Amino acid sequence: MNRFYDRGIIPKICLVFGFLAISPLRPVGQQPSVGVDELPSRELGSLTESLASFEVADGFRIEPVAWEPLVVDPVAMAFDEWGRLYVVEMRDYSERRPERLGRVRRLEDRDGDGVMDHSSVYVDDLPWPTAVICYDGGIFIGSTPDILYAKDEDGDGVADHRKTVFTGFASDYAPYETNRLNVQALLNSFRWGIDNRIHGVTSGSGGKVVAVDHPERGALNLRGRDFSFDPRRFDIRPEGGGAQHGMSFDDWGQKFVCSNSDHIQQVVLPAGYEGLNRHLPGRSARVSIADDGAAAPVYRLSPDEPWRVIRTRWRVAGQVGGPVEGGGRPSGYFTGATGVTIYRGDQWPQEHVGNALIADCGSNLIHRKRIVPQGLINTATRYGEDRSREFVASRDNWFRPVQFGNAPDGSLWVLDMAREVIEHPWSLPENIKRHLDLNHGNQAGRVYRIVSSSRPMHERRTLGGGSTESLIEALEHPNGWHRDSAARLLIESADPSVGERLKTFFHGTRSSKGRVHALYLLQSLGELGAPEILKGLSDANPAVRVHGLRCLESNVDKIDSEIGALLAPLLSDENERVLFQLALSIGRLEYSRAEADLYQLSRQAMPGSWLDYAVRNSAGPRMASFWALIEAELDFWQTTERRRALIDWCQQAGPSLSAAARVQALEALSGLDDIGLAGNAVRAMLDSSQAGERVRAQTRASVAALVARAVEKVGDQRTSPRDLGDILELLVALRVDGVDDLVERVLGKELPSELVTRCLRMCRRIDNPSLILRLAKQFPQFLPESRREFLALLFSRKLGLDRVVDWLEEGTISYRDLDQGQRDLLLQHTDDTLRTRAQTVLRRPANGGQQALDALMPALLLEASPSNGRRLFVERCALCHRLNDLGSEVGPAVESMRGLRKRGILEAILFPNREVAPQYFGVTVTGESIQETGILVGDTGFALSLRQAGGAEVQIPKSELVSIKSSQLSLMPEGLLEGLSVREVADLLEFLMYGGDAE
Repeated sequence: MNRFYDRGIIPKICLVFGFLAISPLRPVGQQPSVGVDELPSRELGSLTESLASFEVADGFRIEPVAWEPLVVDPVAMAFDEWGRLYVVEMRDYSERRPERLGRVRRLEDRDGDGVMDHSSVYVDDLPWPTAVICYDGGIFIGSTPDILYAKDEDGDGVADHRKTVFTGFASDYAPYETNRLNVQALLNSFRWGIDNRIHGVTSGSGGKVVAVDHPERGALNLRGRDFSFDPRRFDIRPEGGGAQHGMSFDDWGQKFVCSNSDHIQQVVLPAGYEGLNRHLPGRSARVSIADDGAAAPVYRLSPDEPWRVIRTRWRVAGQVGGPVEGGGRPSGYFTGATGVTIYRGDQWPQEHVGNALIADCGSNLIHRKRIVPQGLINTATRYGEDRSREFVASRDNWFRPVQFGNAPDGSLWVLDMAREVIEHPWSLPENIKRHLDLNHGNQAGRVYRIVSSSRPMHERRTLGGGSTESLIEALEHPNGWHRDSAARLLIESADPSVGERLKTFFHGTRSSKGRVHALYLLQSLGELGAPEILKGLSDANPAVRVHGLRCLESNVDKIDSEIGALLAPLLSDENERVLFQLALSIGRLEYSRAEADLYQLSRQAMPGSWLDYAVRNSAGPRMASFWALIEAELDFWQTTERRRALIDWCQQAGPSLSAAARVQALEALSGLDDIGLAGNAVRAMLDSSQAGERVRAQTRASVAALVARAVEKVGDQRTSPRDLGDILELLVALRVDGVDDLVERVLGKELPSELVTRCLRMCRRIDNPSLILRLAKQFPQFLPESRREFLALLFSRKLGLDRVVDWLEEGTISYRDLDQGQRDLLLQHTDDTLRTRAQTVLRRPANGGQQALDALMPALLLEASPSNGRRLFVERCALCHRLNDLGSEVGPAVESMRGLRKRGILEAILFPNREVAPQYFGVTVTGESIQETGILVGDTGFALSLRQAGGAEVQIPKSELVSIKSSQLSLMPEGLLEGLSVREVADLLEFLMYGGDAE
């Protein structure tokens, strides 16, 4: 089902303003036409009309603070210490990059009424600028491929100093032509971090970034990662993230990001910790935290744009390419999440501090979420009053919010790009695009602020010209802008007394937020001492303890006490974030009790949790000594809830153990009471050690008693199917003499289908062609999943292919039971007789083509039976797709395809190779003695992983690799609907569309 695969992989490479998945469009000649009268244009209303179009949540109001001509096309902003606003104007959006129309304006409120009344062009001649932040009297600007620094030296409001400090963003797209570089996937969102570094989002651009004045440092590869840099030393480093447009920190430095249809995500794993355990599978640093789903419902007030309605209709009908979302609706769900910002001000009521605000510029609205701590991972949840409305929504299609900012006045400021169309031009069908003016709005733009209507506005509040003492006092200000700006100004300060004054403040302030800022300021200034670190580690606030641990890592040389004794109280900390940070920090610290402390944390960690991940990562460099602690307490690890954890530890410890230590470990594991667990644990350690025959022989000797128990259990009728499978897996892995006979004997019994399939999968590792051919006699009795596994076994060994043709001729199997690679192997076989027979039996046309579609179209209108559709799903689809509790996740879940509606799903089944997504191309991997076909899903460094029909994953050691070939086709066979009546097709579509909910 090509679109089942397609929905999972269309490259959603949005966005500066994050609202649209981009996919290839059909040639113009194949697109339907539309008249200009169907795509009417409208002009931007007056400011008064725009204000009248808003609906705002109770207790709040939205008011303008700047508008055209003072500002146009605003996409990013930053306040300096005097309250002046620097706004990035992306006047070259969306296809005018070569004209370098971008610029930064400086806006000022000179009469103090809260509305900007003066504007000057601070910097111009910028191509697609997207980010700005203030520093040392000037500004850093993000304008791909560069980050520049500009400063007004003579006070006229125009920068007369301009220098490129970093370059290389989006370097894969050099020379940066507009038709190659994605305007909606550029670096963005410069933010001052609690660590006194400037943080930014790389978005989809990536790049190999170089500090211009320090080429000797080399290029930093930022593919899939965000970044930060020290504005004093220009050292740049990777940071966790990798989302699209928008990033924000809360008061404690927790990072939140968003992507076009995943509107709020938390970055859980800080950068710099990953990779200590090279045998630990990687894990995304980001977690989607919205309790109503990533692409949550949104409640727009504005009418759907005519072009959007027409494009959606064309996509649903398959007349143009592109994703069909929301059940074929043009709107009503997040597709353009942008500018996620945590409100950290003091003008709104306290209960709203910490709220997340996210724009959907395509739907002309601002969404809010309450951030609820849930241990390490937060939950973002709607307010009750927002269940059927938005925080701010406009009836005006020209309202295009793209970014927010916490302001000096304690309110939230909003950038409105104000344009008729804010869509990536690549995603617009040409027959629609030709009637749209993508530049309509390039001379418009608004800046608003959202304020509490129940609280007074603060008087003008700035920090410019303040004394050192006043800046330090501002570190405990209730407004986050003041705390961040004060920290920045203290970093810029040349006052030699700053360090001592900060120490006095740190030990005396009652503000935990102030203490965190002081910790990092002292560290940044090189003034952090042991008393501050020790106080941070024992602070009453868990967030301060977290940051105390991070500061300890780079200042451990200042600590006279024994590190283990210092960290001991934290091992029993009740806060999950403290424990997580402790596990991460231990990986960076060297002290005598490190392994024992990690082991204690591992006993507390739930298998699969983030704490478990942190412990495993930090244990990597000291795995041998860590394993000794596990081995000494194996009884604890064989409890039901720890079985999986023990096997994982075996997998990761194996490569780190010496031969003698591995033998000792295997002997200990072989003595476990649970023979299934013992077998799995031994096999995990064996497999992780890249075992050659010498190692296997050594292992057989060290677990001889376990092998004897295992062989005895094979013949015991009381052995459970699960244990029987585990035992056989062990014997096959060890290549025990006679294991082929044992497998054949087991397959001769009446067994659950999944154990039969598992045994057949084991046969791939048994070098005995005669066994495989003998098993062919049982083929007619195999159930569908086992049949496919056995066919895969035959094709991987290129054995018994004449029998496959026999079964095709006899009707025992259908050509739909073969994937494309298997059919090609028969049709191109070097044996003339076999090839001719295969061509005869496989030449029947698949149930595809327009004729087949026309014949099955009545199925879309018939009343259908979901229960019968369920049966057909199990028979036809479940090997590769999952729905409810049925099937295997080889392709994406069926639920993700329901936006295609029934017709789209029917076409996807009939034409599986029309638009195959790259991640789902069939791949054939050939080794010295094997050949496997599947979807490439992993690379451990030692082996490739292929996922095959039924969900089975096959490992191919790289040492045996000969070639890898992509078929450029779907693994899903054509003709999946062969033999079904129109009513049965209706039943299947009903189940695929509704999953039985209709009954």
